[in-house]
Amino acid sequence: MTLDSKNLILVVEDNAYLRTLLQSILEEEGFEVLQASSGVEGLECFRQHAASIDAVIADLELPQMNGFDLFLAIKSINPAIKCVIASGFLEPTVKRKFREEGIVHFVDKPYSVNEVVSALRELLAHH
Repeated sequence: MTLDSKNLILVVEDNAYLRTLLQSILEEEGFEVLQASSGVEGLECFRQHAASIDAVIADLELPQMNGFDLFLAIKSINPAIKCVIASGFLEPTVKRKFREEGIVHFVDKPYSVNEVVSALRELLAHH
């Protein structure tokens, strides 16, 4: 998929400030953004827009359903979905487990928005 058309990104982040900031920056970068504040809300949003969502950015520590479980649920709907997981720290064994399931992009919190944009662009370039 090229970046010529607007890519739709689902941002799942329980911190309202960070979620809104990510949406603003991503929109400035030419992405369209949907947002959710919990894993359950993110899954419901994905179900409603599964055919249109190109990638998901999810915090690992989310209320109701963590980011990894959210990814697994989303992957059962769309096995080709691309996902970036954000976390304060991931053990190498945990990263390996995530990679085995198809998550290859991680951003460490606190992250810069540029890191997220770069991860998304790389992810979508290999779509």
